[in-house]
Amino acid sequence: MEILLKEIKQICSEYQLLSLQQLIISVENLFSNKYIDIAVFGQFKTGKSSFINNFLEKNILPTAVVPATSVITRIFYGDTERVTIIYNDKRTEIISINDLENYVTESKNPNNTKDVAIANIEIPEMKAFPGLCFTDTPGVGSIFLHNTETTKIWSDNASIALVCISAERPLSEFDLNLIRELDRNSYKTLCLLTKTDLFTTEQINEITNFIQTSLFREIGKKIAVFYYSIYKNSETYKQKINNEICLPLTVQFDNEIEKILKHKVITITTKLLSYIEITYTSSLKTDDEKILLKKKILDEKLNTSYIQYELRLITTDFKANVRDKIYKILELYQQDLIKEMQKDFILNFSEWKGNLNDLTKIFEDWLKSVLTERLKKILEKEKHQFEKITENINSHFSFYTRHLKERLSENIFRVLGMKLAVEEWNPEFQPLKQPDISVYRIFDSHIELLWFLFPMFIFRKIFKNHFYKQISYETEKNMQRLTSDISEKINKLTDFSKDETLKYILNEINTIENALSGEQSKSEEYQYRAESLKKHIKRISE
Repeated sequence: MEILLKEIKQICSEYQLLSLQQLIISVENLFSNKYIDIAVFGQFKTGKSSFINNFLEKNILPTAVVPATSVITRIFYGDTERVTIIYNDKRTEIISINDLENYVTESKNPNNTKDVAIANIEIPEMKAFPGLCFTDTPGVGSIFLHNTETTKIWSDNASIALVCISAERPLSEFDLNLIRELDRNSYKTLCLLTKTDLFTTEQINEITNFIQTSLFREIGKKIAVFYYSIYKNSETYKQKINNEICLPLTVQFDNEIEKILKHKVITITTKLLSYIEITYTSSLKTDDEKILLKKKILDEKLNTSYIQYELRLITTDFKANVRDKIYKILELYQQDLIKEMQKDFILNFSEWKGNLNDLTKIFEDWLKSVLTERLKKILEKEKHQFEKITENINSHFSFYTRHLKERLSENIFRVLGMKLAVEEWNPEFQPLKQPDISVYRIFDSHIELLWFLFPMFIFRKIFKNHFYKQISYETEKNMQRLTSDISEKINKLTDFSKDETLKYILNEINTIENALSGEQSKSEEYQYRAESLKKHIKRISE
């Protein structure tokens, strides 16, 4: 199979078949590393790192209430504990496991400014899983777009893809698209339902049935669902995962890794074959016929300018309505929030002591603290609504891309009599940061500097009323700011998704265009390579 992989790599390079490059790299990694990678995927805060820590009974990976993992982190067996940081420029550095968070977390390595590619962790605790590697990936729902890109690139490397889905929100459209994408290239795709302690056994069974029924309807196959909670029934869940996932892989390691290699090589060879067959068929045409072929296949709706125009229209139309949608969600809370804060203010004000300057500072600090806390709770409660908005635009991009690829495939079939596989394209989305709350100076003038002119036993009630009125103004102001902040983030994400979608589409079109440029003098060579690839597929499949 290694010889075949070299042949595939050479053909792709020679014919500039760009869309297969990442798959080639993933197969090369598998050949060179010779381990079975159990890669843990999922949205931000579905419990990926917590699961790995709990399953291995060792707190290795940093966890936090904000996005933690920002680079690929792999854990495998070593006689002694050892952490190796591999940088993108191929440099390596040995660090203490206690320093790991300085390299792999968003808080200590923001935007991966240290340019870390991978963190490899060797621990004796992995002795129970010889030949296996647990890989923690950044949450694809992370607010940090580079995390999404890192995970998307790594998705082709996974041998076993374990997709974490929170029982709090089972199988969103995003989860479905992620599983569909992973299932195309991974040897095996499984689901891990986390946070099961929050629900009864009956509810978990209902959630499981929903997940499996939905996946079978959308993907056409049954995906196994495993359970996990770090708080309840952990040992039972560990035993099941070990017996049904890990143990079979370790006992039949050589056989399993051979199957994985076969699966990945057949996948990439089949895709390559479709392009080579197009190249061969095109090579039999004259130059004038090729020009006509390209016009018929890459018609006016597959023109770069038209695609850019269409994507801009989708983006502009969507962004025009984002702010109104966000405000309608938040507006429902505004009056109740003001009333609650005014009530709390009355209770707290009696305990505040000092002159006007002291009271002003106490009030400003209180107001900012309470607003931050309560707006954060609102964001958390309505997170699914904001995610629906981002999922909606990504669904538009996904639908548009699929429609274009179907059109491309239909054109190829109509003109050349052969089908091109139509795969999903699923841009990612990001959740929201903690709200940034500001509180303006409570007095427009510097009246608090003249505090000594206002005896508080006389004026305290007047200033209390002034503070009371400010609550409504500051709350409304911050609601508007929060609406703008969320809208801006979603709009930035929309632009990012649009750009990524355009790159994906153009890459596919360029690959087809290159395939349609087959030289007539090389038609026998193309035919030979196509026949050779067919023989390889048949041989490996037997």
